[in-house]
Amino acid sequence: MIEITDVLPLVPARGGSVAIPHKNTRRLSDGTSLLFRAVEVAKAVFGWAVVSTDDTDTAELAARMKVSVVFRQVTGDGPMLAVVREAVELFPDARAVALLQPTAPLRSAESIASAVELFTNEATAVVSVSPIPAKFSRPWRLRIVNGRLLTEEGDWSTIPPRRQDIQPCEFVRDGSLYLTRAATVRAGSLYGDRVVPWITPENERLNIDSWEDWAALEARLR
Repeated sequence: MIEITDVLPLVPARGGSVAIPHKNTRRLSDGTSLLFRAVEVAKAVFGWAVVSTDDTDTAELAARMKVSVVFRQVTGDGPMLAVVREAVELFPDARAVALLQPTAPLRSAESIASAVELFTNEATAVVSVSPIPAKFSRPWRLRIVNGRLLTEEGDWSTIPPRRQDIQPCEFVRDGSLYLTRAATVRAGSLYGDRVVPWITPENERLNIDSWEDWAALEARLR
């Protein structure tokens, strides 16, 4: 069983962002930032945090928050595995790493703690997921083939008559949490072969990728 004290809480915060300049350090209307919110929730659960960044301003802001800073060698929008592996090698006593991306600002300490409880001896990772909305689920998907409109199954009788008749059965990673064994990271994966799902609560499902997402967050903070 992985305990809270076994976990390296890692907040990856690169300096660049094409869609929203300085996204991780940009001030929100409540005076916080995406970086601040990620660090604070990490502290609430684990008692500490490590910020990995390629940006001097981000590093200085993180240092003022009294957290450890890794000025990472992996620059730009590179593979996240390389960022996590670098941090794991710098903190060799950690048995697992919790990847807490700033772009999921509504996650709660209670949710993260509950995800850690799912990390049994059989699991190589716990990954946060959100259900795909019913209107996008497989039974309702359509394809256009040679000018014909076909269902995913090829038979129109398979389409449920009502959306509420569709039970959630398909999910997507939502970026709220990746909790992975250090050994799995060293082996070259964020997942391994025994991944346990943790379903993000509905009121915490928001990932900041665009100005529309930013506006949605501001509305939630009012």
